Amino acid sequence: MTEDRPTRPLLIELDDDAPADPTLAPPVPEAPGESQAMLVAGRLARASPLLKAVLWAFGALFSFTLAVATHDFIAGLLARNPLLGSIALGLTAIAVALGAALAAREWLAYLRLSRLDGLRVRAGAVREAADLGAARVLTASLAALYRHRPEAAPALAVLAARREDVLDADALL
Repeated sequence: MTEDRPTRPLLIELDDDAPADPTLAPPVPEAPGESQAMLVAGRLARASPLLKAVLWAFGALFSFTLAVATHDFIAGLLARNPLLGSIALGLTAIAVALGAALAAREWLAYLRLSRLDGLRVRAGAVREAADLGAARVLTASLAALYRHRPEAAPALAVLAARREDVLDADALL
């Protein structure tokens, strides 16, 4: 059986001496379905208020139905077999507690994102105003945000060492 691949390095000689221009290369095709997810997300973000209300109502109805079914299941199981009912109640309590912890973690992530967004807006205003004092305050806020991360410690040390040497707000940012 023969292979179609060369077993040694291959040299292709071009006829012209001009270097290849990468801007003339055709665009890389997107993977199938990759852009579809972004289109669906965009359509959902622009959904009408009526569609959002319908989705909310069906979500609330589903949650209510699930809660009632779970309550009936656990109450019936407690009446028939107290040990199994207690186990089901304990598992339900664990699931609800873990769901609440997950929701709290996501809420804290949104708070961090809003803090970063506030820093971004302040940085834009400081850059527009070219205010060195405000730039120093902003970099101090940014350093405070990342001070508990060990991977950021070397960069924060360099920033702290060079912050007073910079005389331009744009360069400090």
